[in-house]
Amino acid sequence: MKRALADGLLESEKTIILVEKEAQLVKAAKLAGCLSPGVGIHFTDNTENYYIKINPVYTFNLPARFFYTSNAQSVFGTEIDKVVNGINGKIPAKKDASQSYILTASEKKYLMLMYHSRYPELTEEDIPDKVELVSGGKEQDTRLPSVYSEPANNEDFFTIRFMLENKPYWIELDNVLHLQGEDGQLNSSASYWHDFPLSLANIPTEEDKNTVLSSRTLSLNALAHDGLIAIDEDNTTWVKVTALDKQSLMIHGWVNIKDNAQAHIKRCSPWHWPGFETIEEKASIGELSNKIGKNKVAKLDLEDYTPAMHALHQILTGTLIYSTQRKKGLPPPTFTERDLKEALRRSWAAELIGHLLVKYESEWYADEALSKWNEVDELFEEERQQKKEMIEAGLNELGITQPYLRDYVFKLVDEAFKYIQTNWKIEKEQRIKPSLWWKEVAQAQAQNPTANTDANTPKLSNLSADGKAWFIHPVAMVDYFKIIEKKKCWAESPFALLLGKVESNNDYSAYNQTKPNQN
Repeated sequence: MKRALADGLLESEKTIILVEKEAQLVKAAKLAGCLSPGVGIHFTDNTENYYIKINPVYTFNLPARFFYTSNAQSVFGTEIDKVVNGINGKIPAKKDASQSYILTASEKKYLMLMYHSRYPELTEEDIPDKVELVSGGKEQDTRLPSVYSEPANNEDFFTIRFMLENKPYWIELDNVLHLQGEDGQLNSSASYWHDFPLSLANIPTEEDKNTVLSSRTLSLNALAHDGLIAIDEDNTTWVKVTALDKQSLMIHGWVNIKDNAQAHIKRCSPWHWPGFETIEEKASIGELSNKIGKNKVAKLDLEDYTPAMHALHQILTGTLIYSTQRKKGLPPPTFTERDLKEALRRSWAAELIGHLLVKYESEWYADEALSKWNEVDELFEEERQQKKEMIEAGLNELGITQPYLRDYVFKLVDEAFKYIQTNWKIEKEQRIKPSLWWKEVAQAQAQNPTANTDANTPKLSNLSADGKAWFIHPVAMVDYFKIIEKKKCWAESPFALLLGKVESNNDYSAYNQTKPNQN
């Protein structure tokens, strides 16, 4: 599908978020306060987003001396005697009856006096006149949810409950995960905001500490699975991003994915291929092996790098190792195992490496003489001479001049490299040569072209005669394919199923099969 057609897709089909270089991350607004453990929680809508909107529920005890029968009579009518008896500890109040109570001004003042230190967010104006009468007396109704119960005082009491319907709070979902979306109470303190905490007005002024250094692509499906999505009052979606700032330090923040709402933030479909880079690598295996060999890269100028080396260099310069070395005045990272592992430990660097689309000659292609692999043979001799020079310098430094000792050490080096060369010869004959299927298949395709009779099925291209093709990191592509069953624990797709089959059977020949049926 062409990118022009991808632009016309519905927003719901654009499941990739492109966070471009220079994008600025939004921080949450300043906290309004903190809710204490024991506050009841009533969910107003979605219970799965990062920030959720709730109505607080409060349960208080009042001494029985405050109870006015006239306040309850207007509510219960002929049931007043039972209610009073319940408060006196004789008859439990009925849970299924409509039990309400009208608070007096003195009762509200008493509540503020007793509970304000515990619930500082609550004001006297917040307390409604009409509240729910939960229970009364020492034998209060134990059928009521225990999360709404208060410890008994020494004297008889009656218990009321009310919800602040017109004063909602925003809190983080982590604070109520134990409730699993059901109304209940906090078991620990929870910070809150009066309004949705994210706004484009909250972009920090210090650009160096909140501006993205290199582009990132994020899957909406993965973000939703990880609980990194927030939806504001206007139903606008925000996503949480982890990236590097201009100082190569890790930063966290939010971006607004509404169309044209925030600079350098775009919503794309997988068919836009956002964040991918194409590289045509023309260097031979021997040339690459020579340049990436030990003690070689540090001596190379950037002009001597191959295209793939240039791309990797740009990625590695964004890692923490590079930032540390730069501050210490040390050389930048090279292509050692340590440097590459450091990059792969960090999601943004691993993502950039996984999004490199590289065109080069397949390792499944070679001539009968294995010419390209034989180029590596010459490197063994060069490496052997380097090893001898290094050992000779060490012997000289130690003052070891006896010929028999020096000859013995050099003989060990020769034997070691002879062993390596023998193994390399076996590797070429027994592993590399039997795996060279590309040329045979390409010739067969050229001699027996297949006709495509289905106009709706894309025509498959033949393998190239020169063995060159575009290679894609398979794992990096899994999120870019349609999910079959959203309830699965991973991004299941036809492509992912093929990968699973390959890896479970340890049979990598499955990679050479025609793409699986996607119906």
